[in-house]
Amino acid sequence: TAYNLPPSFIFPYVQLKSIIQERVLLTTQTTDNTNTERLALYDRCRTAPIRARSLSLSYAALRHTNTMPDFSFMAQWNREQTIRFPKDQWLRSILALKGITSCYSHVEAHKKLIYRWYLTPDKLNKIYPLSSAQCWRCEQDRGTMNHIWWHCPNIQPLWTEVQTICNSLGVLRGKITPEIGLFLLIPMTTPYQDRQLMIMVIMAARNLLAYHWKQKECPSSQLLHSKIRQYL
Repeated sequence: TAYNLPPSFIFPYVQLKSIIQERVLLTTQTTDNTNTERLALYDRCRTAPIRARSLSLSYAALRHTNTMPDFSFMAQWNREQTIRFPKDQWLRSILALKGITSCYSHVEAHKKLIYRWYLTPDKLNKIYPLSSAQCWRCEQDRGTMNHIWWHCPNIQPLWTEVQTICNSLGVLRGKITPEIGLFLLIPMTTPYQDRQLMIMVIMAARNLLAYHWKQKECPSSQLLHSKIRQYL
């Protein structure tokens, strides 16, 4: 509104803003002390003549481990998940689609889930206390992100079908877990092509859940197979 953009430009503007903020997020994952020390080292290297210990100072700066800030979405997921992810796993999840697909709609959909932007019954209840916090599918448990996307009994057939497809393709051995289905934390030993194929199957299932957001019925296996063919 500050720039009087026409309505057709609003969504591209929000997309670009999200991309820029994401770049800032991933390039500022250092502590204040580390940033200060590196800036000081940069100033010394740029302005000061060569002195003793220059190589040691440079090496010490490079050895600093970048640390990811504690974002609110991490704490919120940790409260719902039985497993606590270390920060390097969070970074892996955020960057899971890097090099896998160039479709920014897929990247955006994944970030939307990780950053908890979906309006679940639990979130709506916190905003509007009179609204029900129960899952609108099963109407049994609280509609948290973890429940709506994974534990709801009404969507178990979809995730079972995802597991069956991945097993039949030979890209997954065993059961699909929330770490894989929601956060795309596929084992590092998985070959690139297998990982790419598994992610496309998972993204197809998650796209169907988002598309049928408030419907009680689980998306059918036919819809899933059709969506996978579109992605591949």
